[in-house]
Parts: sequence; C-alpha cells; structure tokens
Amino acid sequence: MNRFDQHAIDIGQYSLSRVDLAVNFRLPSDEVVATAIREMEFHWREKNLNVSNYGAETVYLNQYSKVSSAKFYNKRREISARPLPESLLGQDKCEKLRSYTEGLLRTEFVLRSPALKKLGLNVASEWTIKIANEITKEKMSSLALTRSVRCNPVPTGYHSWKPELKQIYRLWSQGNMLTAIYETKTLQRRRKSLMEFGIDIRNPPVDHRISLVPLNLLLTPGNMTRVPRFAKRLGLIYKPLRV
Repeated sequence: MNRFDQHAIDIGQYSLSRVDLAVNFRLPSDEVVATAIREMEFHWREKNLNVSNYGAETVYLNQYSKVSSAKFYNKRREISARPLPESLLGQDKCEKLRSYTEGLLRTEFVLRSPALKKLGLNVASEWTIKIANEITKEKMSSLALTRSVRCNPVPTGYHSWKPELKQIYRLWSQGNMLTAIYETKTLQRRRKSLMEFGIDIRNPPVDHRISLVPLNLLLTPGNMTRVPRFAKRLGLIYKPLRV
C-alpha cells in the first residue's frame, strides 16, 4: 500500500459494500424476548413478507437480500450457546456478561451496496454516529410492528442482580413456598439481599397484573441499552477513535 492509498483510508475516501447497524433493546425478561421474536415473525408472515426464523431464538426479514436485511435474536441464548473464555476474562466477568444479556433483544440491520448508493452513503467519509443513529431509528419505525406481547413487570435494577437473587425473586413472585425449596440460612441471606431493593420475600408477593404491551412501545430508544464498561475495558468490543 502506497502513501496515497493510506491517506485515502485515513480520510475515509473508500467505497463501502456493506454496513451493519446494531442495537440492543432491554426487555423485561428472556421470556418476553422469545415472545417478541415470535410475534415479529407472525406479524411479517401475515403481511406476506420474506421472513425466516429459527425457533423463538432468531427471526430474519429478507435474510438473503442483496439490498438490505434485518435480524432480531436472543442475545442471552447466543452467549449461552458458546463457552465464554473464563481463563481470559475470569469467572466474575463472564458471569457479569451473562447477566447483562438477560432480557436482551439484539437487533441488526445490514445495508448492502444498492441501499448504500441510494442513500448516498457508499463512501466511508459520509458516515457519522448521528447518521448511523438516524438510519437505525428510521429502520425501526419502518417495521410498523402492531402486535403485542405479555409482560410481567420486574423491579428496577433487576437485570443487574446476581442470578441467585433473580431465581428466588421469580419463585417468590410466582407464589412458590420458599421454605420448601431453600434451607433456612440460605433463605435468610437471600431475604437480606432483596431487602436492599425494598423487597421482603417473607410477605406475599404483590399481585402484578400481566399486561399486553405493543411491540413498538418496547422497541424504542428509551429501551436501548449501552455496552457495559467492563466489556470496553477488556477489549470485548472494538470502538473506533473516530467515524
């Protein structure tokens, strides 16, 4: 590569044949993620669109299109299906990564050459973070999702809890007899931890009514989630210095 080619790369004067836009949406639980994926599939099939799916884990719109496509999948299941490098990250960081992906719906839009040329964005220097965000929002709006999913509310901060607290909270909220499941000392420790979040599992659970929530209200900018700081610090995600 000569210095002229290097300079062209440095200033973004090169053609793009593909751009991937990705965003994570935080939903109430993994169960809601699976339901949302199914409802998106049914919605697009009703409209006779080109849709394909892999169970309740992944759904594609125009999967093999040479113009543009969309993919929605359960990030938690993807992470769980592949062993994490505990020897590199450590068990604690791996567990944090697994916890982060709970209730996470990963969304990816692929724009290929025809779509990029139509948008006038087939040269790297034309792209900015603002433009990427705007196109992502436009893509989400164009999906026009009208179906709803059943949501059972979870406490604020639930997704950052340790797995053992999530487990006992679920069992308690479903009306299970915890004394028949846990030893007394374990139950006391879990109760003490949950009390910090204002939840006393010694009392009967509040009757939270399961509500129907439109998909387009779940998949909004307010439900987008950032990449955890430790993932950036450990180099698990590449972030360019500039775009």
